Amino acid sequence: MQTNIECDLCGSEKSMPFLELPQVPFNLVACSECGLVYLDPRPSPEELGQYYSTNYYTSQAAQLIKPTFHQFFKKLAYRARCESSDGITPLNRTTKRVVATLLGWHAFRPVPVCNQGRLLDVGCGNGEYAAWIRDNIKGWKVEGVEVNEYAATQAREAFGLRVYIGHLPNLHLPESHYDMISFWHSLEHMYSPSSGIRESHRLLRNNGVLAIEVPNISCWEAKFIGANWYHLSVPLHLYHFTPTTLSKMIQSNGFRIISMKQVHGNASILDAVNTNKIALPSFLKPLVKIAAHTLGRQSAWALRVYAIKTYP
Repeated sequence: MQTNIECDLCGSEKSMPFLELPQVPFNLVACSECGLVYLDPRPSPEELGQYYSTNYYTSQAAQLIKPTFHQFFKKLAYRARCESSDGITPLNRTTKRVVATLLGWHAFRPVPVCNQGRLLDVGCGNGEYAAWIRDNIKGWKVEGVEVNEYAATQAREAFGLRVYIGHLPNLHLPESHYDMISFWHSLEHMYSPSSGIRESHRLLRNNGVLAIEVPNISCWEAKFIGANWYHLSVPLHLYHFTPTTLSKMIQSNGFRIISMKQVHGNASILDAVNTNKIALPSFLKPLVKIAAHTLGRQSAWALRVYAIKTYP
């Protein structure tokens, strides 16, 4: 067990209670200086593996948020331009073509379909999503990073993906090698998200794209459900972000944000009801599910960010 965790964003050793978590030996704290929310105490890397079940990547919850994955990558094409003091500055040719291909909507493509490009999916799990990218982006080379050896083996055997096993900063991958690096609901699992973003800067080519989606701890859903909010995912989610803390972490590690959107949906509420984290009489569950579909449009349960690597 690790205790007295230093803030991964600002380095402060001062924190204050954020949310008490019943029936588990963990608590959420917030940095007293910058507000980053994280788990303290938390399992050591050696202990954490026992909390990941073999069906973690194919669970019902994973399937519930699967549609946001497709949106996550398709929206990249629409974000293939970034504004500068001189007006619209295009990404480099390869990245523009990659991003345009991801969208698949010819009317909105800013550039022709690409013939090549490299994407690294960090936290690729069993490879299902990385394979979807590869199979839907013609000519693209897609690789993955995964710390869970069982999941990485699945990705290799089921989808033929090249997957590196380990923590991204420790893999020593080639510098300026990728056009795009994605963290789709994986950044919050890292022991040092800042190190992951910093290493992404080294691995990306100039004007390369960093794409991130994480749960939004500041959404009303998290405040309302509290310790039973599904996306707390204790102790697998070691960090939790707000728009402010995520922006600071990305910008302080050499990126310029071109888009930050709040993702809406009902997955958290439905999961809390379906798994009985919210105790309800059976006759009320259908009504709550109807309300969840309605309120989910305003839930803003996740943050989706696209950023561009700035020059050193």
